Amino acid sequence: MKAAVGVARLFRRAADQQRLRELAFVYADITGVPVSALRWDQVLIDRTNRSWQEHFAMTRLFLQDRHQTTIGGAGRGTAMLFEMNALLEEYLGRLIARSLAGTKLTVSLQGGWLSV
Repeated sequence: MKAAVGVARLFRRAADQQRLRELAFVYADITGVPVSALRWDQVLIDRTNRSWQEHFAMTRLFLQDRHQTTIGGAGRGTAMLFEMNALLEEYLGRLIARSLAGTKLTVSLQGGWLSV
């Protein structure tokens, strides 16, 4: 857990960095172990800690400086997908609305389809 707190360099949001600094304070009295000495093979995921399985896998990726690729293989990973058309429209709409602030002009984004 202490090693996982050391990934603060990966986070850019100030709130995330603050939480990691707080956790680092909590673990300050615990002797650190180099990432290369961590015994990943001795971690047992069973029914009592199964909810931590995905977090454990992501932490392992971060600490070992490994990154997911789209090439393939046996490794498992996590993906986050966005509908880019909607994202771009929302971004441009907010940007234009901010630019038009103080004028009589307004911006109306398209919104989803209404079901009758």
